[in-house]
Amino acid sequence: MKITILREYSVTEYIRNGMMSFGVLVATALVGFALLINTNVGFANTHPGGPLTPLTITTPKGDFTYQVELAVTSEQKTKGLMFRREMPQNQGMLFEFGQPRIVLMWMKNTILPLDMIFMKSDGTIARIAENTTPFSLDTISSEVKVSFVLELNAGEAARTGMAPGQKMAHEIFSKAVN
Repeated sequence: MKITILREYSVTEYIRNGMMSFGVLVATALVGFALLINTNVGFANTHPGGPLTPLTITTPKGDFTYQVELAVTSEQKTKGLMFRREMPQNQGMLFEFGQPRIVLMWMKNTILPLDMIFMKSDGTIARIAENTTPFSLDTISSEVKVSFVLELNAGEAARTGMAPGQKMAHEIFSKAVN
């Protein structure tokens, strides 16, 4: 029976014994650093979702149109706007939940303060949670059964005069389950 004993080598021993050249070590370090930058910093300023589609609301203050990213899959809804460091004022994310239900949201890993607009299946605003707290694990409830949640930059609901009972227009509302 042959027994093999494995030994741990330090990086210096690898280089000295010719098991790894200094160039390979530097290249490995640079690739690792590039991956770290791309996943932590670069991602925060990209638009990782699908296409943007228009959503419009008419309030006493006028007509307002937002370009929204749809969150319809489980993965999209789970990730939401997490890790994003900025979002243009005229953009947002529209979550679709299908059958009307009580929806619970949170702000885990969400850097931006948001307004959450909870809507019925026809796009009518049921409730607004304004200026939600970044990184909070507290649940934010729709309090009534809804099919959609629109997330916008904090302050948008007040700026535009949004209120419960007002109706938004978007192509997805006509496809919603009642």
